[in-house]
Amino acid sequence: MRININYILDAKAAEECFKINQKFCKQFSDSEIDFSKGCRPHMTLLMGEIDEKNLDFVAEMVKNMQFSSVGKIFKLTKPYAKGEYIFVDAVDLAPFINDCSMLLQRLDGVLVPHRFLISNGTTKPHISLCYSKTADLKLFAESITELNTAKLVGVVVSKTGDHGTCLLNGEEGNKCEKK
Repeated sequence: MRININYILDAKAAEECFKINQKFCKQFSDSEIDFSKGCRPHMTLLMGEIDEKNLDFVAEMVKNMQFSSVGKIFKLTKPYAKGEYIFVDAVDLAPFINDCSMLLQRLDGVLVPHRFLISNGTTKPHISLCYSKTADLKLFAESITELNTAKLVGVVVSKTGDHGTCLLNGEEGNKCEKK
């Protein structure tokens, strides 16, 4: 099973992401990330594959860890289009590299990490705002002005849906069931 270990955004940043996403969904009918339909905005820390029997163990371990990024406000890059996504990245990478490296050590043998990792520089800590195969993503990304910072208020483990979405089940995405 694929999981996404991710940061929960503060209410203001989450609401800004939601508004951007809904504006995109109304404008482009083929939007494949829709925060009003069972997934939520988040900042990805680590994605990977685990045996389903280890889900409770991983969720409990993550719940009890201290993450250097939690509780901090991060400046965000201007939203940009990359491939079929619109992303916004955190600017200060060091705390995220530490958090990702710590998780990889503790989950060695339990999680097979996704090939894109913060700890080795193949990805940045990011929020996926939109996904479409046909929309003019560059033009839409350039129109976004309202998302400049985000405070990270916690870390949870979510089952992963299409395009890296974190699926909801009423517990802020923790141990979410695919709908």
